[in-house]
Formats: sequence, C-alpha cells, structure tokens
Amino acid sequence: MIVCKEGVGFRDAHGLVSEAVKRLAGDYSPDAMVNAVVELSPSLLGCPLTIEKAPLLLALDARSFVERRTIPGGPAREPIENAIRLSEENNRAVEAWMEEKTTLLASYREKIGETAAGLIL
Repeated sequence: MIVCKEGVGFRDAHGLVSEAVKRLAGDYSPDAMVNAVVELSPSLLGCPLTIEKAPLLLALDARSFVERRTIPGGPAREPIENAIRLSEENNRAVEAWMEEKTTLLASYREKIGETAAGLIL
C-alpha cells in the first residue's frame, strides 16, 4: 500500500513499518501501528504519508495481509488447504505403491524357489 500509493520504494516502506513495530515494543494494536507509521513517515521518508487511515489500517492488518495472499504457496486458507489435500493424495499414492512393492517382494522368495526347482530338473 505504501509502495503503490505513496511511490515509496519497497525497502524504505519496509524500513518504515519495521521502525513502527520497534517503537510499539510489543504493545501492538492496529491503531497504534498506523499512528506509529504516520508519525515516523516524515523523518524516515522525508515527507508525511497522504494515505487515509482506513486503507492503511487494512494494509497493516496481519490477518488481512495473510487472507489476501491466495496464490499457490501463499499463506491464505485456500492455498494451504489445497496444498494439504494434494499432499494427502500424494501420500495415499505412495502408500499404495509401497504396499504393492512390499507384496511383490514377499512373493519373490517363493517365485525364486519355484524357478530354481525348475532349473534343477
């Protein structure tokens, strides 16, 4: 949000938010976070932010941040559930393959014995 709306570089925007987190020293609240970012912006960015408080609250909200990341591999619920489902399907396929190979291996002793007996005659 700060990068897109304010034209600030990612590193500078990240630095601003990082300093705001440090300033809060564990006493986090969404309003306190936004206030810290707004208060620190003139000294760290060289000018005050022009973004209104409501979009800034949304941009800095951790839950909102996670929920927006819906791409594969993202932290939102949907891609996580899809990854779990695919992983479970893959595990079932591997388990079936292992069971099949284990059964085959168990039958080889008998097959080898039968083949060897046929060669001896």
